[in-house]
Amino acid sequence: MAAQEVRNKVDLIVNDLPLTAEKPVVQKLDTDATPVLRIAVSAPRSLKEVTDVADKQIKQRIESINGVGDVQIVAVARVRSKYGSIPTRCGLTT
Repeated sequence: MAAQEVRNKVDLIVNDLPLTAEKPVVQKLDTDATPVLRIAVSAPRSLKEVTDVADKQIKQRIESINGVGDVQIVAVARVRSKYGSIPTRCGLTT
């Protein structure tokens, strides 16, 4: 019921948002879906290679464990700038 009330309020102001804004999404928070495990994977390889290893060798094994609801891969590429760099890494969230 509360989620629908929030959706109704958001719908009232959607037309006031900038044209470039994406449509807001209202979702219920499921505390049982909160990640209980985060794994970071890094290697001196390309982001694609690290992501492939995370997907094919780690994610699929974790998904096969009884009671695991969801496994997501969140990848971050190396960013270079005049201020330094951020290392390539790939995180798994279950």
